Amino acid sequence: MCSVNDDDCEIGTETPIISKTIDLNDTKCKKCEEKETAIVLRGKDAYCKNCFLASSTHKFRATLGKSKIVRPNDKILVAHSGRAASSILLHLIRAGMQESTHKRLVFKSTVLYIDEGILEGKTLDQRRESVNKISDQIKNFGFNGFFTTINESLTELMPKISPIDSTIINDENEEIKKIFASLNDESAKKDLLLKLRSRLLHRVALQLNCNKIFTAESATSLSISILNNISMGRGAHLSLDVGFIDTRYSDTMILRPMRGFTTMEIDYYSQFHNVEIPIVKLKNFNDKNKLKSIQNLISQFVNEMDAESHGTVSTVLRTGEKLCTLISKEKNEKFCILCNATLDTELNNSEICAIQATNYSQFVSTNVIELNGGKNYESLIKKIESNCEKKVTDKNCESKETKIIKENDKKVEENSEIEENNCNRDCECKKNCTEKTEDDVKILKKNLCYGCQLIVVNFKDVNDIPIFMINNARNSMSFRKMHEEIAEFLL
Repeated sequence: MCSVNDDDCEIGTETPIISKTIDLNDTKCKKCEEKETAIVLRGKDAYCKNCFLASSTHKFRATLGKSKIVRPNDKILVAHSGRAASSILLHLIRAGMQESTHKRLVFKSTVLYIDEGILEGKTLDQRRESVNKISDQIKNFGFNGFFTTINESLTELMPKISPIDSTIINDENEEIKKIFASLNDESAKKDLLLKLRSRLLHRVALQLNCNKIFTAESATSLSISILNNISMGRGAHLSLDVGFIDTRYSDTMILRPMRGFTTMEIDYYSQFHNVEIPIVKLKNFNDKNKLKSIQNLISQFVNEMDAESHGTVSTVLRTGEKLCTLISKEKNEKFCILCNATLDTELNNSEICAIQATNYSQFVSTNVIELNGGKNYESLIKKIESNCEKKVTDKNCESKETKIIKENDKKVEENSEIEENNCNRDCECKKNCTEKTEDDVKILKKNLCYGCQLIVVNFKDVNDIPIFMINNARNSMSFRKMHEEIAEFLL
């Protein structure tokens, strides 16, 4: 369940087998024209081993150098999944630190491994084995490594992290397992996991005083992400989700230095350098499982297309870059409380947009009124229009939400002693702290982007929605109300 790992974007697909077929006509390397061909990329580019490795190193360093964002005094948090792409990323960083003085990478790197075994159905012994392998790899590369679990993405406090070489995995709270079990749709599960992982990476980066995060998405995984985003209503956030720089967090940047590598290049690189891969993708997906989620289906489609036409990945990636929209940086910009991207659900009365059409269709399909020979047709139209307007401009609706917030604030005051103790997981009053109502969900949806709203509507039970989302929505609505009250007094 939810074995997706964003760092390598291996979404329900088997690791591609490296093609050993070499064009006999290309007996010499395309670059040096001296040594014999060792590999053929994109079906036509023949390279010897040395030229391929030199080209790979140059590609990695050029990706970092073009942006001029990474500085010598930066502290980098490297997200490590234990799979091929993130292992190659560690190898490239380590190799860069051993270069000559004028070429050396001098930024400080810290590695973080997020254990998601509780969602993948792994036993404690299997999870401990994975952690030990990853710990040995990080130690061999000479980096400082830290460990945390995906469960920590739900906490509103600072996540618990520990040095990976001294980590002891025991039974833990299965709250996150319950949350994912409450989701009806596999696509929503995978999407939620991506957002929780991103949130956890950001919070750990703050805790370790890192101002940048490296993730290991490759060109293949990013091309899959482009189609995923468009299919799941996240087209407005393409520039954040697939670009080299993700600036959704003002205090931490997420960078993707491996975006120039395809899956085949990563596999060749690991073979030529004998890089050990601690966690190998299991081949446990049958044809039925491939059709359970949008991500699995698109991943299968892109990989099969790339095997037949070698320009598929580059074509999708470049097209996605052209589709990227400009991100607004206004001071009063509203952000999604889950993915922290700008809200794309803000309605403008002067313009017709897709979200208005969606709301209209939803209202019509959920409010059935019988018509008596067409006499009540006009009243039906008026009721539809008035309800649609209320969703956007009705002040009475806002006052209702304010009442809800005040009622929730009273509950918080009554449980102030529990709040002071941070509502520990084993607290006897945890049920009171995590109670949620339909009104809370309405407030929550107003603070979510369109893609994240699709996640929330898939929950079977309202009480299974993560409590940090509800609390963030309440705080956001309270802040907006306060801002409206004092706006007239601001200069």
